[in-house]
This record gives sequence, structure tokens and C-alpha cells, in this order.
Amino acid sequence: MVIRAIMGRKVGMTQTFTSDGVLLPVTVVRITPSVVVRVKTQQHDGYDAVQLGFEATTRTLPRAVAGQFQTVKQPPHRYLYEVRVPPPSSATVGTTINVQDVLTPGMRVDVTGTSKGRGLTGVIKKDHQARGPKSHGSHHYRRVGSRGSIAPNRIFKGKALPGRMGHWRVTVQGLTVVQINPKRQLLLLLGAVPGRRHTRLLISATRLFRARSRPAVQLFNRQTPAPV
Repeated sequence: MVIRAIMGRKVGMTQTFTSDGVLLPVTVVRITPSVVVRVKTQQHDGYDAVQLGFEATTRTLPRAVAGQFQTVKQPPHRYLYEVRVPPPSSATVGTTINVQDVLTPGMRVDVTGTSKGRGLTGVIKKDHQARGPKSHGSHHYRRVGSRGSIAPNRIFKGKALPGRMGHWRVTVQGLTVVQINPKRQLLLLLGAVPGRRHTRLLISATRLFRARSRPAVQLFNRQTPAPV
């Protein structure tokens, strides 16, 4: 069974060192085991995938979701997500998927999460526009500029206006797995990932062709340059 993605929660950022003293800024992700809840096949569903449950819970779930867990005789989970698998799939319902079953140190991954929400913002912060003049009483310091021609009697789509900023689904591609701690269920990723602390993240094998074709990164075997 080849599963190329797993879900976790962001813990925060810290730093670690390689064996030759190189400092690496890393993001710590806690990955609790996921459970296979359903196996989808080409003959029955039109594609091959496994449905995984993340974070077992005792809270009341919608009847449609709770009934799905009762059918397969599995404890209810708070979140469900799907991962495509190559056919034929040998996955069985109830199989536990751990972080070490999906990821390895040096592997390149894509991380998908929800970015931090910034609320209602203006065009200067959201769209990086410049402010107006502050001299001669213009009173046009941080306002929106021209909205275009008056002839269409409407505003064209795509016009930069004040609105919500952040809380978007963002994917960061090509990050490197620095270290895996199966005992503490922790994963260290090189660099930053979207979202605040405790944000749910989907970590999958990268889709970047250049990162896939490149050999695994040797983080702990770098050659230290000779002192000058």
C-alpha cells in the first residue's frame, strides 16, 4: 500500500543544527496516526483512493458521517480526507497510518494549510498600493484611487478594493523533511508553512518535477568549507 500524504497539526517554529553545525529553521508538525475508514476502487467509485480519519473524537457528529463509522465499525474521527493510491490497492479498513509509513528524512513534500486571517483590510495593506498626498488638504491619504471609467456604470472584476485578507488555502511546495520522531509523533520541515499554531496541514509528496527528479537531500552530510 503506497500512501503519499498524511495530515497533522502545526506546533510552531524552532531551529536545529546539522552534524557539521549548519543552523536550519524548521517547522514542527505533530502527526497523530490516521486510520483507513474507506477504500475506493476504480470499479465501484471510478478512481482508486483511501479515505482516512484524523483525530479520534467523542463529540457528536452529523448522522451521515457517524453512520459511515458505524458501518465499518471504527471509532469516529473529527476529520476525513482522501488520498489517491495507485491500483491495485492493498489497503484494508482499520489500518493505522503513521508518519514513518509515509515520509522519510530528506524527502521533498508539499504542505497545504489555511493561512492566517487578517480581517478586513484596505488596499494599501492588501494590494500594496501607495498612499495619497498629505499636503494641501487632499484628504486622500489611504483611500481607494480611481475606480475606472464612468461609462460602463459598473466596476470591472479584479479591481483592487478593500476586503478580506488571509484565511486562504495555501500550498507551499518543495519543502524538505529534516527529521522524524516516531516516538513523539513529531515531524521537522525545513522552512515555514502556512497558518497559525494548531492549524491542520496536509503533507504530501511534492508534485514539483524538479524536486522529484532531484536526489534526496543529504542534510546531515554537508561538507564544511575550509576556514580562510
